[in-house]
Amino acid sequence: MPRTQSRLQKTSLQQPKPLLKKIWENSQTIGLAYTQMGLAAVVELNNAINSPVISEPLNQLHLPSWFPYFLLLLGGLTYLAHGRKDA
Repeated sequence: MPRTQSRLQKTSLQQPKPLLKKIWENSQTIGLAYTQMGLAAVVELNNAINSPVISEPLNQLHLPSWFPYFLLLLGGLTYLAHGRKDA
């Protein structure tokens, strides 16, 4: 019997995993990585907004306190709208 047939027989004899367990095992590390990346991004953005380099000019312009967050939201939406692939 060729090797590929024996491999197919071995995989066909295995019991299928329940759907939720299969999804959890496949996405566990990806989800944790994205969560960690998101939390790190939030911390860095908060540090950037609260730094004197950005906050002092915004205070001189007398803009509302929510304006930097609006700019971040607008930038994020623009990034998502244009996609991540090169044009």
